[in-house]
Amino acid sequence: MGKNERKLLVIGIDQAIPYLLRKFLKDGMLPNIQMLVNNGIMGEGYSCAPCDTPTNWTTIATGTTTAIHGVTSFYLHLPGESLDLGMKYRSRTQLYKNCMAQYLWDVADDNGFKPFVLNYPSGWPSIFKNGVMSLFTWPIPSSLPKMLIKSEIHTIISDPDNDFNKNSIGKYIIDIIDNLSQNLNMSIENPSHYTKIIKIKLNKINRENQIYDSLKLTTNDKGNYEIIKEKEWSQWISININSEYGILPSLFRIKLLKIDPSGKSIQLERSGVYNTKGWSVPDSFGEKLVKNVFEYDLPKKMDVEFMIYGKMKHYLEFARNESLSLVQAIDFAKKDMDWDFCFFHYHPLDTINHDLLAYLHKDSRVYTEKKAEKALKNVETAYRIVDEMVGELMKRCIDKDTITLFISDHGAIPIWKVANIIKILIEAGLMDYKFN
Repeated sequence: MGKNERKLLVIGIDQAIPYLLRKFLKDGMLPNIQMLVNNGIMGEGYSCAPCDTPTNWTTIATGTTTAIHGVTSFYLHLPGESLDLGMKYRSRTQLYKNCMAQYLWDVADDNGFKPFVLNYPSGWPSIFKNGVMSLFTWPIPSSLPKMLIKSEIHTIISDPDNDFNKNSIGKYIIDIIDNLSQNLNMSIENPSHYTKIIKIKLNKINRENQIYDSLKLTTNDKGNYEIIKEKEWSQWISININSEYGILPSLFRIKLLKIDPSGKSIQLERSGVYNTKGWSVPDSFGEKLVKNVFEYDLPKKMDVEFMIYGKMKHYLEFARNESLSLVQAIDFAKKDMDWDFCFFHYHPLDTINHDLLAYLHKDSRVYTEKKAEKALKNVETAYRIVDEMVGELMKRCIDKDTITLFISDHGAIPIWKVANIIKILIEAGLMDYKFN
């Protein structure tokens, strides 16, 4: 068998607790993870101290302990620095330069394999000869923001001050982005240039009648255009944003939601405005992810098969969208670059466990039967979202030649009381703080 015929997919699920996994597996709630168990080996291991995210994902990615790789929690003190800098530069342990061990994906890359590392809380930015590293939702220092402006829906009504026949809708859209950018201390680079080449106008069904059913979009000075009908997205539109990080090449697109046949009003969705620089190595792959993964419409078959409700509803919906977007990115990368090794990380379980476990413990001050019942349903939903993600990966990215590792970095216990050790030491005269 050739060296590139076997592949490795590391499904990294932050704070997947063995006790809860076993409970939900026994209850039949996690059929896809159960399939992994039935066809493989399940075991438990100890986390390296300190038992947190950057430390143990680095251990998993290097195969070494904290004493070797030196990634000591979120806060790193370097010899010779003042003690407060470790707090000031939070999360710099996740930077490649601050890890003293070699990453497994670097070994793979050096030996001609193609690694794809996605949303991983360690090793940024690894520079590959053959592979790709990309951030996603997890924040890491020394990177640039992926999304500059969130998506919005706009209804534009024709009136004497905004006549579609005199002013292009494209100028309206550019003005909106420019105003939003200024609120974020950014501006569009040479806006007059874009208002000349980005033109969006109403389009008639035919020249003889006055019925409008689409938009005519021109995005270059050569006059090339595309026709967008209702419910359709435009092609991606390039624009430069002048920011505190310098000029960022960015992309957005337009979706025609509704058009009045008489041309008196239109409803448009403007996608998020995405920067394509500084969050993927190489940058060119970040642009591919924007165009092929972000802002995509989920097919109807992906309708959720379990209830999402309660005070965590919004977060759980976000977590599900993130999980399916990760699958989309991994699937796209497999087709585009044919990765040999894929490491990725998914964090929402960590938040769910921290927020809800106390409601499940009878000794907790916040425990009631009613609260416990609601909390358990939300925890179950979170784990079912992970199981759904595993199922989609099985369909799209895993075959008989793919070695699959489902792994977590650490667990958690219910917390409802915090002991402030620093306060105790200060009151005892054993520590002194100068607060900044």
